[in-house]
Amino acid sequence: MTLFLDFDGVICDSVLEAYVSSWIAWHRLVCGREPAAVPLQHRTLFYRYRPFIRNGEDFVLLQQTIEEGIAISTQSDFDDRLARTGAHRMQQYRSAIYSVREQLLRDDRHAWLRLNRIYPHVRSELEWLSQRDDCYILSTKKAAYIAEILIADGVDWPARRVLSAEGRSKIDMMAEVLAERSDPHAAFVEDQPDHFPGIGDDPGFRLDCFLAAWGYIQPHWLQRRDLTVIEEADFAPLVRKLLA
Repeated sequence: MTLFLDFDGVICDSVLEAYVSSWIAWHRLVCGREPAAVPLQHRTLFYRYRPFIRNGEDFVLLQQTIEEGIAISTQSDFDDRLARTGAHRMQQYRSAIYSVREQLLRDDRHAWLRLNRIYPHVRSELEWLSQRDDCYILSTKKAAYIAEILIADGVDWPARRVLSAEGRSKIDMMAEVLAERSDPHAAFVEDQPDHFPGIGDDPGFRLDCFLAAWGYIQPHWLQRRDLTVIEEADFAPLVRKLLA
């Protein structure tokens, strides 16, 4: 058994960092202007829409969506926005948010790190998990940022077991790791169901999927019969059992 853990929404509560970085990226780098004040409702909507996000550049599009007053209520609504925006513009948004993150890390590293909070119920298991060769972090976030956040929290996690699925399928990356390990069985803890195989899809290996209820989820996901939902109290006993 090989265990894969998502980072944002499973290990780390990073929604405040995403809000700050994407706000600066949208207003300063894309629009070239920064408003004197930020409506509280904008931040409320950003948090509400967070479950629809898959990649860093999506946050910048979310800032645009909110500023333009466009309401979204489903993943399909947001995906339609993505399709209309186009790959070229989304690449610009990606460059913008990563430029902001690099600048914040360089100029105010401590403040940026404080925007990212490791969930306490996960933090208590990270020391043990960091020593397990059969546990990987698999995220769309850049591995360098994950390393910075973990180091700041005193977690010595091997770099080779932090995998960044930038532009790639998480399932494909799992398959590569399993092939290297000659392991036919994996478990995956994630808070975005779109990263799980679809009903009837065969990933090519045995995969047990767990939806983290403490992450950035939509309430109706908790009612889906095709998902195994875990609560905060389930995390420690689950990972201990899976890797026993």
